[in-house]
Amino acid sequence: MNRENDFRPYLGFALNHTIFYGAKASQELEDTLFGETEIDLSSSTNIGGFAGINYHISARYHASLMAGYVNVSTTATTTDTRIIESPSLQLKEK
Repeated sequence: MNRENDFRPYLGFALNHTIFYGAKASQELEDTLFGETEIDLSSSTNIGGFAGINYHISARYHASLMAGYVNVSTTATTTDTRIIESPSLQLKEK
């Protein structure tokens, strides 16, 4: 490729690791599951691709345009946080 060209296209790939934190169950989910619910989302590691173009403005500056795609997926684990008392369950005191 001619290095004097003002437009320089490129292709590449990326490795992405996403950590989900601070997730809270929505009121609709808690209503569906009949009470207070904790939610935990698993991390996601994936590869993706991108393509772009650099435009040479001057010796010190360039403009860049890039588009890419990474498929991020997660698994949600829900935990019911209610304490349910059962009349048939008797706890022994020591």
